[in-house]
Amino acid sequence: MLLCLAPDATWINVDSDGMHLVYAAKYLYPAHKGSAPLYLLLGHLILYLPIGTEFWRLGLLSVFGGVASSVCVYLIIRNELRLKPNARYYALIGALVFGGSALAISQATVVKYYTLVSAFILAAYFFAQKTQWKRSAVMMGCAGAIHPIAACTILPLLAKHKPLRSWKPLAIGASFILFYLYIPLTNRPPYVWDVPTGHGPWAFVVDTLNTASQLTGTLSIWDFPKRVFDALGIMGVSLAIVGLVPLVWYFWRRKFSRDPLFWMIVLPVAYFSSDLAPQTYTYMVPSVAFAAVAIGLGLARIPKSWAFAVALCAVGFLAFNANYFDIGRSLDPNLSAIRYYKEELPKVPDGQILLTQYGWEWAGVFDYNKNEGRNIIPLYTGQLIGASFRKENVDARGIKYRIPAGLEADKDWPATVQSEFALSIIELNPNVWITEITDASTYGLRVVPANGNERILTELRASDARLKAPIVPQWHFKPSNPYDTISGSIEVEQWGYVIVSNWNVFFFAGLASLGIILNWLIFVVPARRKKYEDTVSQQP
Repeated sequence: MLLCLAPDATWINVDSDGMHLVYAAKYLYPAHKGSAPLYLLLGHLILYLPIGTEFWRLGLLSVFGGVASSVCVYLIIRNELRLKPNARYYALIGALVFGGSALAISQATVVKYYTLVSAFILAAYFFAQKTQWKRSAVMMGCAGAIHPIAACTILPLLAKHKPLRSWKPLAIGASFILFYLYIPLTNRPPYVWDVPTGHGPWAFVVDTLNTASQLTGTLSIWDFPKRVFDALGIMGVSLAIVGLVPLVWYFWRRKFSRDPLFWMIVLPVAYFSSDLAPQTYTYMVPSVAFAAVAIGLGLARIPKSWAFAVALCAVGFLAFNANYFDIGRSLDPNLSAIRYYKEELPKVPDGQILLTQYGWEWAGVFDYNKNEGRNIIPLYTGQLIGASFRKENVDARGIKYRIPAGLEADKDWPATVQSEFALSIIELNPNVWITEITDASTYGLRVVPANGNERILTELRASDARLKAPIVPQWHFKPSNPYDTISGSIEVEQWGYVIVSNWNVFFFAGLASLGIILNWLIFVVPARRKKYEDTVSQQP
């Protein structure tokens, strides 16, 4: 993992927040949405190391998380199989499956926090195994202080172990919520994301909850089959494919619905399978880790020849993934993010507007301004439709724009007019620059003048027309190449716009839940009551 760690800033492996996380950790600003406060505080300390680039140094946290997760996988399996022969070898194979997996290596080689979350929650599971409840609570608290996805693995652990639900462990774990005071304490200009400075800490809470409600379960039902296949593909290549056999065998003929390990695997996968944002495949890192645990446990129940087959495939995938995710050599050899920072941003004079097409380009400008003492005015086309963003970033700077007919200035606009808004800024303001994609698969781009650039203006009008065109829903089944998804090479080409529909996973899940509740009330409860009354009446 250390050998493949990105030498400098990259957007590969959907590390779209990397530049901003380095900026936030270095200067102690909030990061986007939930802000990952514990991660940023640890990152601030590690940035003091006198070796490598700042991006490489912060990436060391991801490497540490990946290595620590592999060690925890080994310890959990070894502890569970301590009375069985060959327990050490099964534990080593489980650790090898996770450590060599595509998802683990991809996220352990960039500036992200998912391997660190995985390490903490695995440690919580291990300490619960050892009945060390307070230590388990501390680990759960650390995971929650980094990212809310930890809840998908914390809840099954709490449900399984009653001592973790006693007041002391709960108080210890809940105390880590205090880390989120980092957000109001460090919130000051120039904060990057769209919650305005000075609106108080609850503005961040409300904004995070709003974002979660807009994404969670809102994937169109037409896209749901493809997303399920994508999730299965990612899990398959991350578990050495052959590892699926002992994984299924482990849960076969078990009451898996009562096994926390089952839900720790399934819940993050289910979240990704229903979430509007396909980038959330990164949430499945804990799923791969706990699946590796189940694989190691499953190997103890099947013929030993399977252990050899899984070990051989795991080594093969480790070699392939280590080569494939070697950033700067195999992936992103031109380091597009660094080229943007060092060659493209210097083109824009101070005080002039840069319209970016994607959030990672926009967030990178703040880091550039801070480090280089510059004053480029960054505007993100995708957020221009938001009223709060316009107020803080457009109106406050006196930037001119035109209100599309039938819309109000102080309201959020539909996404169908975002290009129209950008076009009005280009038309009404001098010296506007814009980013232009050169190689979508590696996030390559260049900065060009927007004023008088007819080709750019034509592309914006065409983009606006595509958004306004009527959409005929169609079922999607063909999965994407798992490696294209993990590396993010299809993010710009295929994920730019997603269909938003009321016919989504959440809607149908709600209908199913309502049906189950009604069935329980109408049939199950009366049947149990009648059975009880019959039993009582038969007693002498």
